[in-house]
Amino acid sequence: MIKSSPTAEKELKKALHLVTERNKDTTLEEVRDKRHTLFGLLHIKSEFLKHSIRIKVEISKRKDGVKAENLLLSSPASTREPIIKTAILESLHLMKERAVNNRNLPRDWFDYWYVCQKLSHPKTIGKQFPFNPTEFGRELRRWLPRSTWKIIDTVVKFYSH
Repeated sequence: MIKSSPTAEKELKKALHLVTERNKDTTLEEVRDKRHTLFGLLHIKSEFLKHSIRIKVEISKRKDGVKAENLLLSSPASTREPIIKTAILESLHLMKERAVNNRNLPRDWFDYWYVCQKLSHPKTIGKQFPFNPTEFGRELRRWLPRSTWKIIDTVVKFYSH
C-alpha cells in the first residue's frame, strides 16, 4: 500500500517527467493524489500516430490483495515495450468481482466483463445485473471511446445469461 503523501505525488511526478524528457512527443497533463490512487496522465502526439493517445497511470493506495509482477507491455500504437510492475489478471479478476458484489457502478461491471474476456473465464458472480441497459450504456459512453460503444450490447448480453 502506498501512503497518501506529498512525497508520493512528487515521486510520481518526477518519474513521469523523466518519461517526457526521454520521449519528445510526450507531455505530462496531470498528476494528483486522489482518494484511493495516485494518478498521472501522459499525452502522446506524434506524426507517426493517426490520433494522439493518452496513457493513464494509476497506482492504488489500497491494501486490496492485488498481486503484481513485472511484465513486458506492448501496444500496436508503439514500438516501445517497457517493463512495468503490473497487476496480474487473475488478481484483478478477484478484485473486480469484489467490486461488483459490493458497489453498483457500471464501470466495475464493465471491468469485470473485460477481465473475464481476457482470462476466458465465465462469470462467477451470483448477483443479478442491476442496470437498465439504456442507463448502463449511457454511463459507459462517458468512459469509452466512441469506436468501442458497440461492445456495450455484448456486455449487457454477457450478464443476461
